[in-house]
Amino acid sequence: MRKRVILSAAVLFVSGAVGTIPAQAQFLKKLGKALDKVANAGNKKSDDSKVRQIGETVKNDNITMTAKGISPVEIGVKVSALPQQVAGLYDKVTSNTEEDMDGDVMTYLTFTLGGQPKLTATADSDGVIWQVSTESADVVVYVNGNPYKVGDKIATLKRERGVRADDDYGFAACYGDIDVNEDTNGTICSFSIGRY
Repeated sequence: MRKRVILSAAVLFVSGAVGTIPAQAQFLKKLGKALDKVANAGNKKSDDSKVRQIGETVKNDNITMTAKGISPVEIGVKVSALPQQVAGLYDKVTSNTEEDMDGDVMTYLTFTLGGQPKLTATADSDGVIWQVSTESADVVVYVNGNPYKVGDKIATLKRERGVRADDDYGFAACYGDIDVNEDTNGTICSFSIGRY
């Protein structure tokens, strides 16, 4: 919309359709006001109580793992930007920073709710998350619109269009960027994503 308004104004201005220099100045002033209205149309006055502050508790009604992670714990997010709690997902975060086998410093995060682990994440030395995983049956992964959770039969998941074997890292199956592990009973035991 904004590009169309600017382009129309430019055509009118260049073609001389606006008229004399004072008329052009008046036209540009009105155009500027109109563009400001267009630019600010979505910027309604916000209620300060609804603005999320870093470190506050937020709510996640739909605990779904996507190719990004489990919101707000997602690939590319800085650990320092995560809320301290997310209602329904986690109420405590513990972290452990150590060197991995290659000498890189990694931060390993565990997110728990009521003392029960919900998900884990790994961040690089810059504090940016690059891996997220879950062993919680509360987290859903949608495959072709069908929900799958930890504890579901992996054979059913493997029949879904787009699910493939993972020959690179040894996961039981993959769907897009989401890797799936199975236990000895043939059930899904974890989902994970990462930029390995």
